[in-house]
Amino acid sequence: SADRVHVGKRGGDARSWTQADIDNLLVSLCAEGKIVARLKGGCPSVFSRARSEMDALRRDGFSYELVPGVSSALAAPLRAGFPLTDVAVGKHFVVCSAHDPASIDFA
Repeated sequence: SADRVHVGKRGGDARSWTQADIDNLLVSLCAEGKIVARLKGGCPSVFSRARSEMDALRRDGFSYELVPGVSSALAAPLRAGFPLTDVAVGKHFVVCSAHDPASIDFA
């Protein structure tokens, strides 16, 4: 049987897990000999803390496999009929985190 632990994050929600707690949970479950699947929506490397989780597992000697997904940043516009790099509509598209909007220079 499988156990499911919801560790999702919601900005500002005090019930959200910290990244350190998620990292520690992954490591502790692996240390118990469990096979762990960390499921994320979309691409696990876009707007995620995949690096932190990979580093924690690697530091403690546990192997892992990343399975790429499709980010909604890419899929949603196409689903709505808007190809992101359509020559007639737009020459560029940018995906950026809004954690520090003042640092973004679109010049």
